[in-house]
Amino acid sequence: MIRILIVDDQEAVHLLLMDFLANERDIDLVGTAYNGQAAIELVEQLRPDVVLLDLCMPVMDGLSTTKLITTSYDQTKVIIFSSQENEQFIAQTIIAGANGYLLKQSLVKNLTTAIQTVLHGKYYLDPHLAASNVLQQQLPAVYKPSRLENLTSWLAKEIITAWRSQAMDKTPSQEEFLVNAGLTMEQESSLIAPIIFKLERVSEAIDLFKRISLPFDSLQKSSWIPKNINLNQMLQQIIDTEAEIKNWFSLNSSVDKWNCNTSQTNLNIESIKNDVFTKFKHNIDFVWHNLGSEIILNWLQELDIGLQAIRVNYKKHYQDYLQKETSAWSAYNILSNKLVNLNKQAYKLKNWESVWKALLLAFKFKLYATLYSYVIEQIVSELIQQTQTYKNIICKTDNLLLDLQTEFDQQTSIKSDLLPLLFSSTDLLNPKQFRRELESCKGYTLNHWGVIDSITQETIRQEIIVKLNPLAYQFYIECCQTAISSACDNFSENLLK
Repeated sequence: MIRILIVDDQEAVHLLLMDFLANERDIDLVGTAYNGQAAIELVEQLRPDVVLLDLCMPVMDGLSTTKLITTSYDQTKVIIFSSQENEQFIAQTIIAGANGYLLKQSLVKNLTTAIQTVLHGKYYLDPHLAASNVLQQQLPAVYKPSRLENLTSWLAKEIITAWRSQAMDKTPSQEEFLVNAGLTMEQESSLIAPIIFKLERVSEAIDLFKRISLPFDSLQKSSWIPKNINLNQMLQQIIDTEAEIKNWFSLNSSVDKWNCNTSQTNLNIESIKNDVFTKFKHNIDFVWHNLGSEIILNWLQELDIGLQAIRVNYKKHYQDYLQKETSAWSAYNILSNKLVNLNKQAYKLKNWESVWKALLLAFKFKLYATLYSYVIEQIVSELIQQTQTYKNIICKTDNLLLDLQTEFDQQTSIKSDLLPLLFSSTDLLNPKQFRRELESCKGYTLNHWGVIDSITQETIRQEIIVKLNPLAYQFYIECCQTAISSACDNFSENLLK
């Protein structure tokens, strides 16, 4: 628990802070005082973690109280709260050793952040003051504009670096997406890609295949007694089935328009294709909103490579099935010609079985060749095109951010002894939150910025600077506290002139 002591001469302020702190789970209000002298006694007795201290009080004022507390109780942090925005008051609190300064009008709003900040060993300055130029203009003894700009540039460079490299605990893998879409590479020519199998099962082609297989199934199940079989009728069945197959493919050249399987009325070819694209967009949107431009670019590059490999693999299967279809039709023609004259060959069961097998295989091979061609052109190629479109967008965005990162880096010259302080202070810098704020302001996700005409390097640069200047000034005060303290005497004389 964080132990808090309130020091203010107004009862209303006590009640306000007590009411607010009562709702803070990790904070324990250990005492209250109405003047500085009472505060010193309570600090000695209670040893609070943080003292919330007003500047103007009877008996002992806030500045004197701050000096006594910070010099005698180094484990206790002091946060000044006051309605004063005058640079002299603020500068004197820094000299006295205060760890933070809050304005009363925003006390409740910023209090929790201020407490956490000072407990992490950092100085907290009210954002309203940090965002103004008052202190920057009125502290000539320690303020150097070039240093503040240097810090702002360093923070901006770190922000952009974080944006470009933003990652997640578990990034969806490209392989996972491809598997979910049924798009996998089949190394063996006898294997059917999952999406091909799915498209086949939901289309009316499966109903047609079952229907034209019936005579063959009956032939295998029946007792083969040549004298009891009408060979002319059997031959006509084969000829009619051949014509039906060729006619069906002629009438159904557009796979998208295939009717659905009677047992799969809730699915069709178009719905499966749309499902693949919906999942693709969902995955892209997910990484688009949660990954940095550099990370997404690599992710999309790997996805592109995977899709290109699948297209090559599917084209090979397509060619294989075209060749198999040609061979099946050739075998069918040869075998069926032997039966046309109804010679002694027509009385052998295996010859009729061979003809039907060749005919059914010709249908299957043509079906698979057609579906592979469809998936290649209508799904895989389209996914590759969409992936490359996303890559072009992200390339432009990443180049925009990289140019900004380089620009800020060239303006940065941080001394090595300041880096530990800066790195320890970056917990106040939340790149993800800052990104969300800018995205909301711009109306576009960060990874689209590269192709939005209204979003330029200059506009982003200015908005980053405006956002980071207050934080940079807070860091600046931390960096310069030692310098301020060492220059205390000269500085105090200048303030009194």
